[in-house]
Amino acid sequence: MEGVFLRKKYNIWLYLLFVCGLLFIGMYVFLNIVDSEATGVLLIFLIVGILTCLFVIPCWLLNLGAFIKIDEDSIQAKYHWFGNINGKLSNVTFAVARVNTLCVQFHQDKTYAVMGVGNAYELASFIRQKMPFTATKQPNVLLEELKCLKACEKKGRIYSLAGLAFMVPVLFVMLFLMGEKDLAAFRTIDWIIVAVIGVMEAATAVAVGYFAAKTKKTYIPIEKLRYEIQRSTIETKLPLPGNAVKVYADENYTGRITVFRHPHENTVYYTLQEFNQDYTLIKTYESETYPDSSQLPDFESFIDITEKVL
Repeated sequence: MEGVFLRKKYNIWLYLLFVCGLLFIGMYVFLNIVDSEATGVLLIFLIVGILTCLFVIPCWLLNLGAFIKIDEDSIQAKYHWFGNINGKLSNVTFAVARVNTLCVQFHQDKTYAVMGVGNAYELASFIRQKMPFTATKQPNVLLEELKCLKACEKKGRIYSLAGLAFMVPVLFVMLFLMGEKDLAAFRTIDWIIVAVIGVMEAATAVAVGYFAAKTKKTYIPIEKLRYEIQRSTIETKLPLPGNAVKVYADENYTGRITVFRHPHENTVYYTLQEFNQDYTLIKTYESETYPDSSQLPDFESFIDITEKVL
């Protein structure tokens, strides 16, 4: 399976942005020829043009020649500017996708995040089907760990938002205290106020960045715990009452399909179990009765976990 990068879509916008940067530079050159005295004020055109072009060039080079190749045993990738992945799927501990981003975690929590991948969800699902899994803890223990981690994430978000909310009114307070004074009219007390508020703003910005980064780092551990809870629950929880003959799960272990056979008959039916908010399996669907198993829907795209459950 191969990754699909979204370079063509983004290159159109980068091209237009680069042209805008060149236009700003060209405007400055033109005005300098027409009226050299006026361009001293319009130096901003040259600065904006250069900064725009400097921003576009590395973005253009992002994922140039990038690829992701995943087979039955290994994963290889070249991404961003210098990123490389070359490992075995047997060493992968988790894979998750966000919007156009594939995150792959190996042993010792070494994590790779590949941006700009159009089929990130499909790749993550494929990796989950192939990677090994061993339940080391009971679902109730994992659930407690998940609650603690989500509480830390929530606390980090609150601190980050509180810091941002604090920075804005402080600036207004400084402007109110300064009034409409020019810098030349500043007294010693005015400079002290500016310095104190500047230090407060800088310290708050650092704290906001710290808590935002800390909160961001909880995303993969939370998703990993959710996956472990769902998979261990699906593979260890006994099926519903009845003569169960087959059990299937999707690659993300969000639910379980169980096929039942009526005693002393060939007629079969199946049920679907899904997770509710407290990660307990509940029956959400029960099919009609089929004359025999050949009449059942095709479950080949699902993972057969019969041996693990029954």
